[in-house]
Amino acid sequence: MKELYTHERITTTEAKARAVRGDAEKLITKAKRSLADGGNRVHAQRQLV
Repeated sequence: MKELYTHERITTTEAKARAVRGDAEKLITKAKRSLADGGNRVHAQRQLV
């Protein structure tokens, strides 16, 4: 998950991708909601870490 957050893209096997997909979806959704609410970018990043 750390690599996905820092590099925005990773190369992996299909099985490993399926294993982390749920967590990745939650991370992306939380990031979108934090920024869409007009929140501070620094605060949004802290929420994700």
